[in-house]
Amino acid sequence: MVKIPEPHNLDEIKKRGSTNKHIVKRVADTSSSEGLDSDKEDKIFEVWVESIKPEDVTRFDPYQGRYPAISGNRLQDHLLVYKEVELGGYRIDSIIRHSDSTWELVEVKTEAGLNLGVIGHLLSKRAQFEDIFQVKPEKIKMTVLTNGRNGSFQTILSKVNKQYSIDVGLEEIQI
Repeated sequence: MVKIPEPHNLDEIKKRGSTNKHIVKRVADTSSSEGLDSDKEDKIFEVWVESIKPEDVTRFDPYQGRYPAISGNRLQDHLLVYKEVELGGYRIDSIIRHSDSTWELVEVKTEAGLNLGVIGHLLSKRAQFEDIFQVKPEKIKMTVLTNGRNGSFQTILSKVNKQYSIDVGLEEIQI
């Protein structure tokens, strides 16, 4: 009898479903309905979501087992929000799918937690997201949300964005 070898990414397939499953459902399978780690970060995030698109927001709740509405390959919802998504053993605060099929990886930090490590974390999570979900780099944005202004971080972030041709956005949210 011929033995068929297991695919190299068998664990990933078991966790998120095969790659022929719609990407929206695959991302949803590893998201959490819980809030972010801290209440303050969760509040920063919620204020930001309301400011970018207050209507037409769909949140996936894995405990209810319902996926966002999909019609063929076209999503009927305008903004999909996933919180605490697991990527390669690490969690990212949120992944958002916009109506133009772009994805946004979001890290939320209070002023005290805002440091250069955030850039490295976002870049590594972006690489994991591209690899796991087969999303083209030009379809992914990265954003850091914070509640306080940090001039030195903003200056360094601008230099890093320019020197390495990346685009990590920084948004200050007042709560």
